[in-house]
Order: sequence, then C-alpha cells, then structure tokens
Amino acid sequence: MRNRRGAFLPGLLLILLGAWLLASTLGVQLPDLGQLWPVIPLFFGLAALVQYFAEGRRSGDNGARV
Repeated sequence: MRNRRGAFLPGLLLILLGAWLLASTLGVQLPDLGQLWPVIPLFFGLAALVQYFAEGRRSGDNGARV
C-alpha cells in the first residue's frame, strides 16, 4: 500500500500539467507561470504536512511522548 500512496502526488501533478496544457491549447486564458511559482513550494509543503499527519493517525500514534 505504501508504494501506491507514494505515486499519488506525481500522478496528480501529471494530471494538473496535462489539464494546464490542454486548457492553454484550447485558448483558455490562464495566469502566467511567473505569477504562480510561489504556489508550487506551498503545494509541496501542504502535501508533506497532510502525509505526515495521515501517517501518524494510521500508525496509532496520538502524539503522546513518554
């Protein structure tokens, strides 16, 4: 199951890239990537946080330290 979860983010990025390219080919007005570059590290940071908290809950770790 771990291998399948690890493929989620790259797969999602490929889908988003394909949608972006399709929309630009069809003539949809999209913002310039120069304006959107700060969203990229934000997206990866949020994805890392979600993965961290999801793995902690699945393993039964409630955050209590002894």
